[in-house]
Amino acid sequence: MSGNVDYSAITWSVEIYEKDGDKFIKEYVIDKVSVSDIRRILNKNTYDSIFDTYFFDEEMANFFQNYIDEKIDLSKYDYFFGGYRK
Repeated sequence: MSGNVDYSAITWSVEIYEKDGDKFIKEYVIDKVSVSDIRRILNKNTYDSIFDTYFFDEEMANFFQNYIDEKIDLSKYDYFFGGYRK
């Protein structure tokens, strides 16, 4: 995919899974994040595809903490960020 994708048709979300056992816990839809911020946090340029699932590291946890109303706990849960078409 190129840089001319209609991102208004994409729903961005963070999914949380139990670290031990991989049980799905919760999904947060991230409405107010800009595509430029997503590219920055993922280290992607304008022409790189950003449609994938990304495992959280510390930097992503710090960034997405602003969009999630509970404390991100990387020692207890696995967090993933991704986008899908509405």
